Amino acid sequence: MKAPHYLMALLAIFRATGYAQAYHVQEAVTSALNWHYRWIEPMPRKLASIECSAALFTEKSFVLCEPIALSMNIETPGNRAPRVTYMGNEPATFDVALSAFRRNINPSGQFVGSVRKFSIAVRNLRACTIDSKLTARARSAVLTTEVRTAMLSSGHSFRFPVICEGDPFYLLYCLTGERILWIWLYEVNGDKFGFRWSFDSGTQQRRPPERAIANLNNKELWYKLEGGRK
Repeated sequence: MKAPHYLMALLAIFRATGYAQAYHVQEAVTSALNWHYRWIEPMPRKLASIECSAALFTEKSFVLCEPIALSMNIETPGNRAPRVTYMGNEPATFDVALSAFRRNINPSGQFVGSVRKFSIAVRNLRACTIDSKLTARARSAVLTTEVRTAMLSSGHSFRFPVICEGDPFYLLYCLTGERILWIWLYEVNGDKFGFRWSFDSGTQQRRPPERAIANLNNKELWYKLEGGRK
Protein backbone atom coordinates (compact mmCIF):
# COMPACT_ATOMS: atom_id res chain seq x y z
CA MET A 1 0.00 0.00 0.00
CA LYS A 2 1.45 3.28 -1.09
CA ALA A 3 1.62 6.24 1.30
CA PRO A 4 -0.64 9.22 0.49
CA HIS A 5 0.90 11.86 -1.77
CA TYR A 6 0.99 14.48 0.98
CA LEU A 7 3.00 12.14 3.23
CA MET A 8 5.45 11.47 0.41
CA ALA A 9 5.78 15.22 -0.12
CA LEU A 10 6.40 15.81 3.58
CA LEU A 11 9.02 13.05 3.60
CA ALA A 12 10.78 14.62 0.61
CA ILE A 13 10.79 18.02 2.34
CA PHE A 14 12.14 16.45 5.53
CA ARG A 15 14.96 14.73 3.65
CA ALA A 16 15.83 17.88 1.70
CA THR A 17 15.89 19.88 4.93
CA GLY A 18 18.22 17.30 6.48
CA TYR A 19 20.60 17.42 3.50
CA ALA A 20 20.65 21.23 3.53
CA GLN A 21 21.24 21.30 7.26
CA ALA A 22 24.08 18.77 6.95
CA TYR A 23 25.74 20.91 4.27
CA HIS A 24 25.58 24.06 6.41
CA VAL A 25 26.78 22.15 9.48
CA GLN A 26 29.82 21.01 7.49
CA GLU A 27 30.50 24.65 6.59
CA ALA A 28 30.27 25.67 10.26
CA VAL A 29 32.57 22.84 11.33
CA THR A 30 35.13 23.77 8.68
CA SER A 31 35.12 27.40 9.86
CA ALA A 32 35.46 26.29 13.49
CA LEU A 33 38.43 24.05 12.68
CA ASN A 34 40.00 26.88 10.70
CA TRP A 35 39.68 29.16 13.75
CA HIS A 36 40.92 26.43 16.11
CA TYR A 37 44.12 25.82 14.17
CA ARG A 38 44.70 29.54 13.78
CA TRP A 39 44.44 30.34 17.50
CA ILE A 40 44.53 27.24 19.73
CA GLU A 41 46.98 24.66 18.40
CA PRO A 42 49.20 24.05 15.35
CA MET A 43 47.83 22.42 12.24
CA PRO A 44 48.25 18.62 12.39
CA ARG A 45 51.31 17.39 10.56
CA LYS A 46 51.11 14.56 8.02
CA LEU A 47 47.33 14.61 8.18
CA ALA A 48 45.55 14.92 4.83
CA SER A 49 41.96 14.96 6.05
CA ILE A 50 39.76 15.14 9.13
CA GLU A 51 36.80 12.76 9.33
CA CYS A 52 33.70 14.03 11.12
CA SER A 53 30.46 12.39 12.24
CA ALA A 54 27.43 14.60 12.78
CA ALA A 55 24.23 13.76 14.66
CA LEU A 56 21.74 16.40 13.58
CA PHE A 57 18.82 17.44 15.78
CA THR A 58 16.37 20.26 16.00
CA GLU A 59 17.85 23.21 17.89
CA LYS A 60 21.22 21.67 18.85
CA SER A 61 23.44 19.13 17.10
CA PHE A 62 26.62 17.20 17.86
CA VAL A 63 29.78 16.59 15.83
CA LEU A 64 32.90 14.55 16.59
CA CYS A 65 35.96 14.82 14.35
CA GLU A 66 38.72 12.20 14.17
CA PRO A 67 41.59 11.50 14.48
CA ILE A 68 41.91 14.88 16.23
CA ALA A 69 39.32 13.94 18.89
CA LEU A 70 37.51 17.29 18.83
CA SER A 71 33.80 17.50 19.56
CA MET A 72 31.47 20.40 18.84
CA ASN A 73 28.04 21.51 19.94
CA ILE A 74 26.22 23.34 17.18
CA GLU A 75 23.07 25.43 17.25
CA THR A 76 20.85 24.25 14.39
CA PRO A 77 17.61 26.22 14.76
CA GLY A 78 16.57 25.73 11.13
CA ASN A 79 15.69 29.36 10.42
CA ARG A 80 19.31 30.58 10.33
CA ALA A 81 22.78 29.26 9.68
CA PRO A 82 24.23 26.69 12.12
CA ARG A 83 26.62 28.09 14.70
CA VAL A 84 29.32 26.29 16.71
CA THR A 85 28.89 27.19 20.39
CA TYR A 86 31.40 24.79 21.95
CA MET A 87 34.42 22.81 20.84
CA GLY A 88 36.81 20.79 22.98
CA ASN A 89 38.81 17.60 23.31
CA GLU A 90 36.72 14.43 23.42
CA PRO A 91 38.39 11.20 24.64
CA ALA A 92 35.23 9.09 24.31
CA THR A 93 33.94 7.28 21.22
CA PHE A 94 31.25 8.89 19.08
CA ASP A 95 28.43 6.78 20.54
CA VAL A 96 29.44 7.46 24.14
CA ALA A 97 29.95 11.18 23.52
CA LEU A 98 26.64 11.41 21.66
CA SER A 99 24.80 9.75 24.55
CA ALA A 100 26.28 12.31 26.95
CA PHE A 101 25.24 15.12 24.59
CA ARG A 102 21.67 13.82 24.41
CA ARG A 103 21.52 13.41 28.16
CA ASN A 104 23.10 16.71 29.21
CA ILE A 105 22.74 19.18 26.34
CA ASN A 106 19.77 18.31 24.13
CA PRO A 107 17.51 15.72 25.80
CA SER A 108 14.37 16.78 23.90
CA GLY A 109 15.83 17.39 20.43
CA GLN A 110 14.26 15.62 17.45
CA PHE A 111 16.72 13.57 15.38
CA VAL A 112 16.98 14.74 11.75
CA GLY A 113 17.85 11.79 9.54
CA SER A 114 20.75 9.42 10.08
CA VAL A 115 24.25 10.22 11.35
CA ARG A 116 26.06 12.12 8.60
CA LYS A 117 29.76 11.64 7.87
CA PHE A 118 31.94 14.07 5.98
CA SER A 119 35.61 14.65 5.30
CA ILE A 120 37.46 17.98 5.52
CA ALA A 121 40.76 18.38 3.67
CA VAL A 122 43.40 19.88 5.95
CA ARG A 123 44.71 21.98 3.06
CA ASN A 124 41.38 23.86 3.06
CA LEU A 125 41.78 25.07 6.64
CA ARG A 126 44.19 27.92 5.93
CA ALA A 127 41.87 30.32 4.13
CA CYS A 128 40.73 33.55 5.79
CA THR A 129 38.48 36.21 4.32
CA ILE A 130 38.55 39.04 6.85
CA ASP A 131 35.17 40.35 8.01
CA SER A 132 36.19 44.01 8.22
CA LYS A 133 32.88 45.26 9.61
CA LEU A 134 32.72 42.69 12.42
CA THR A 135 36.42 43.12 13.19
CA ALA A 136 35.92 46.85 13.71
CA ARG A 137 32.76 46.33 15.77
CA ALA A 138 34.44 43.86 18.13
CA ARG A 139 36.77 46.54 19.49
CA SER A 140 33.89 48.45 21.07
CA ALA A 141 31.61 45.47 21.74
CA VAL A 142 33.82 43.26 23.93
CA LEU A 143 34.87 45.79 26.59
CA THR A 144 32.87 47.99 28.93
CA THR A 145 34.02 51.58 29.31
CA GLU A 146 34.88 50.94 32.97
CA VAL A 147 37.17 47.96 32.25
CA ARG A 148 38.83 49.70 29.31
CA THR A 149 39.52 52.87 31.31
CA ALA A 150 40.81 51.03 34.39
CA MET A 151 43.18 48.77 32.46
CA LEU A 152 44.52 51.48 30.16
CA SER A 153 45.10 53.92 33.02
CA SER A 154 47.21 51.28 34.81
CA GLY A 155 49.51 50.90 31.81
CA HIS A 156 48.05 47.74 30.32
CA SER A 157 47.31 47.29 26.64
CA PHE A 158 44.75 45.45 24.53
CA ARG A 159 45.18 43.56 21.29
CA PHE A 160 42.21 43.13 18.99
CA PRO A 161 42.55 40.39 16.33
CA VAL A 162 41.00 40.28 12.88
CA ILE A 163 37.89 38.16 12.45
CA CYS A 164 37.63 35.80 9.50
CA GLU A 165 34.24 35.10 7.96
CA GLY A 166 32.63 32.20 9.81
CA ASP A 167 34.77 32.46 12.97
CA PRO A 168 32.72 31.08 15.89
CA PHE A 169 34.86 32.67 18.60
CA TYR A 170 36.92 35.78 19.30
CA LEU A 171 39.94 36.33 21.54
CA LEU A 172 40.64 39.64 23.30
CA TYR A 173 44.20 39.98 24.65
CA CYS A 174 45.23 42.07 27.65
CA LEU A 175 48.97 42.58 28.10
CA THR A 176 51.28 44.09 30.66
CA GLY A 177 54.34 45.15 28.73
CA GLU A 178 55.02 42.28 26.31
CA ARG A 179 53.51 39.61 28.56
CA ILE A 180 49.98 38.28 28.23
CA LEU A 181 47.99 38.96 31.40
CA TRP A 182 44.78 37.31 30.24
CA ILE A 183 42.84 36.41 27.11
CA TRP A 184 39.06 36.57 27.09
CA LEU A 185 37.19 34.23 24.76
CA TYR A 186 33.88 35.38 23.29
CA GLU A 187 31.27 33.48 21.33
CA VAL A 188 30.36 35.23 18.07
CA ASN A 189 26.63 35.35 17.37
CA GLY A 190 25.89 37.52 14.37
CA ASP A 191 27.19 40.94 15.38
CA LYS A 192 27.03 40.15 19.10
CA PHE A 193 29.78 38.84 21.38
CA GLY A 194 29.11 36.72 24.46
CA PHE A 195 31.84 36.16 27.06
CA ARG A 196 32.57 32.45 27.59
CA TRP A 197 36.02 31.85 29.07
CA SER A 198 39.15 33.51 30.42
CA PHE A 199 42.69 32.25 29.82
CA ASP A 200 44.98 33.42 32.62
CA SER A 201 48.78 33.32 32.48
CA GLY A 202 48.93 32.99 36.25
CA THR A 203 47.20 29.59 36.45
CA GLN A 204 48.15 26.27 34.85
CA GLN A 205 44.54 25.20 34.25
CA ARG A 206 43.70 28.40 32.37
CA ARG A 207 47.07 28.93 30.73
CA PRO A 208 46.73 30.48 27.24
CA PRO A 209 47.25 28.02 24.38
CA GLU A 210 50.73 27.98 22.89
CA ARG A 211 49.36 28.92 19.48
CA ALA A 212 47.64 31.97 20.97
CA ILE A 213 50.89 33.04 22.61
CA ALA A 214 52.94 32.56 19.43
CA ASN A 215 50.42 34.63 17.45
CA LEU A 216 51.64 37.79 19.19
CA ASN A 217 54.39 37.81 16.58
CA ASN A 218 52.09 37.36 13.58
CA LYS A 219 51.21 40.88 12.41
CA GLU A 220 48.68 39.60 9.87
CA LEU A 221 46.34 38.48 12.64
CA TRP A 222 45.96 41.84 14.38
CA TYR A 223 43.54 44.68 13.77
CA LYS A 224 44.44 47.11 16.53
CA LEU A 225 46.79 47.63 19.48
CA GLU A 226 45.48 49.96 22.17
CA GLY A 227 47.25 51.36 25.24
CA GLY A 228 50.50 50.45 26.93
CA ARG A 229 53.16 52.69 28.33
CA LYS A 230 55.29 54.43 25.71
